[in-house]
Order: sequence, then structure tokens, then C-alpha cells
Amino acid sequence: MFENQVALVVDDSVAISQIVNQFLRNDLKFGKVINATNGRQAMQWFKSERIDWIFSDYEMPEMNGLELLAAIREHSRGKDLPFILMTAHADKETLVKVMEAGATDFIAKPFNPATFIQKVQRIAGQAERRVAERIPITQPSRCRIMFSPTVVYKAEMVNVSATGCLLRTQPFRQGGMIYDLAQLSLELGGKNATTKSLLVRLEVDRNDAANKSMLAAFHFLELDESNQQLIKEFLNQQPAAIPVSG
Repeated sequence: MFENQVALVVDDSVAISQIVNQFLRNDLKFGKVINATNGRQAMQWFKSERIDWIFSDYEMPEMNGLELLAAIREHSRGKDLPFILMTAHADKETLVKVMEAGATDFIAKPFNPATFIQKVQRIAGQAERRVAERIPITQPSRCRIMFSPTVVYKAEMVNVSATGCLLRTQPFRQGGMIYDLAQLSLELGGKNATTKSLLVRLEVDRNDAANKSMLAAFHFLELDESNQQLIKEFLNQQPAAIPVSG
């Protein structure tokens, strides 16, 4: 999948760069890996070389990860380039900045090798499809949203894709805001999938005249192999799909 792909790794830590290089070269089999120690050096590589992926540290001297991301997105060939921000600060404020800046995804330090590899593979799958097949749910599907052990909501699924889902639920009066992380439990064809997810959108359920429910869109962040396979099998079993961007 990655044999002809060029990855640019941007980090001022030699140790981190070596770890990422190992994942990209040995595990994912990237054809070429280029290294830069800061954003300015990375921009020079981007302008002079064909770059297919960027893995950038968040905090760096001269030009940090967010500044690099903004500069890359200004270029026509950088608008849709997979850009992964790597950060040791996976707090809500950082996640908001990362998502709003247009990062494809983020990876928390220290790295979990399996999570790193699976995330890159998932993003690559999205890029190949270019659109995610969003499957509307016609049968009742019981779900659960857990923001913390004490903040849990029941929900029903509206649609689901390989990258996320839309759930109908009650207003989040006890907690739960945009860009909060949640653990989802999803009922898919009689089986149960669980995944760590990011709340990316909240809106009023316009089909509910009494305004007692809302729609919550989640982006899947961590899917292990078994849950990934479960969702894939469910999507393949459905008779129709609605293609949507992203």
C-alpha cells in the first residue's frame, strides 16, 4: 500500500524520529522517509520533493506543528495531504486546536506501536476510497456514549461509516462538549463494537418536534482489529450506502 509513498517526519527529537522511521519503513513499508528537525526545514522539503504524508511534532523551535500545518494547507497540493500531528499534550484545548487547524488526525506520545500503525492504515483506506460510505440505520440500534464513568448517555444510531457515526441522544446536560473524547458502545447487527471517539458535531434533531433529542457526530480515533472488522462486516452486509465527503 505504501511502497510508492514518501513520508516526511518532522521532529526535533532524534529518538522520536527514529521510532517513527522504524514504524514507517519496517512495519508500513513506506518507499521513502525524509526527516526534518523543524517546520521551516520541512517546508523546504515540501517545496522541493514530492511528499505524500507528513508526521509532525506539535512543539518545535522556529516553526511548530500548527504553523507548519497552516503553511501546508495554503498550498494547492497540500490541502488534502494526510497530516498527522504528534503530541504529548492530548488535552482538550490541544485537540481543539489540532482539529480546527485541519489536521487529518493526531497521535499521542508516547506511541503505542499498534495504534500508530492501525491509524495510518485507516487513514490510507479513507484516502483510497476518497469518500466514506455512510450507511443509514433502518433498524433500532441501542448505543451508549460514555464521557466518563459517571457521565453516560443512551443513544440510537442514525448512520455509521468506517470512520465515524451519527447518534441520536438526549441533550448532554451532565457533561459532553465539542471535541470531548468518549467511549462508544455500538450495536451493529446484533454484535457490539466499542471505540474511543471524538465528538466533532452537535446539532438539534429537526425530526423531533418536541426538541427532546439531539444529533451527535463522532469520529473514530482508536479501533482495534476486531472492532474494525466488525464494522467492516456490518457495512458490507447493508444493501445501500450514501456517499459523503471525508
